[in-house]
Amino acid sequence: MSCQSFGSEWSWRSLPAKPLPPHRGLSRSRRRSCGFSSFVVVSDDLEAFMVAGRKNVQTSVRDEPGVLSMHCVADKSDPTKLYVVEVYEDEDAYRSHVESAHFRDFINAIKGKVISRRVIETNPKMVGSKQFAWTEQ
Repeated sequence: MSCQSFGSEWSWRSLPAKPLPPHRGLSRSRRRSCGFSSFVVVSDDLEAFMVAGRKNVQTSVRDEPGVLSMHCVADKSDPTKLYVVEVYEDEDAYRSHVESAHFRDFINAIKGKVISRRVIETNPKMVGSKQFAWTEQ
């Protein structure tokens, strides 16, 4: 596995984390939003799915200020089972993301490549991270 920051080599040094302010007192639409999805992908279409997914993640993180993080992991015993966690600044940022042209392009690119998709709506309780970006080759 190679760690890259969207195309350039990335070193294993941590960058300072930016703590997120608590959302006490914010209206529901202004609270952070966290989504969890699972996909089962047709094995012959896995590479095409990953190419479309990488493009969506890279564009979303780079161009959408309300996208705080996106993570995709595969089941170790079955690489066609993928799990995605997305964290948004608030519900408006989530809505903006799903209405974006690059997300629509992703949805169109994966049509016919997905055996099943499950979306679980969640409320973030504890989220912590250091600033980093990496992708598997």
